[in-house]
Amino acid sequence: MEWIQYLPFGWNLYGLEEFLGFASFQDGWVNRKERAELEKVFWDKFWEKAPLEMLEKQQQIETAVKISKGIGVLWNNVGDEGVDHFLENYSHFMILIKGQL
Repeated sequence: MEWIQYLPFGWNLYGLEEFLGFASFQDGWVNRKERAELEKVFWDKFWEKAPLEMLEKQQQIETAVKISKGIGVLWNNVGDEGVDHFLENYSHFMILIKGQL
């Protein structure tokens, strides 16, 4: 049985980071050179399919989705044990997380 998790829109976009960049122990998080272009394609397609009423609040919605993605990046990396456990055991990964935010 597969475990399916439903998250607020944007939280699940943390998975896209794996396509937009990669972890380097030398440099931290490294964005791919195509990142800006891929993000533009994402938003262009998103707004192409969005209801017209949403277009009036396009900038606010994009900002909210980007913040939500950041929450998803933190949620994905910190895990169920909480922030204290993460900081005590995995704080060396913070450079990678900061790069994704």
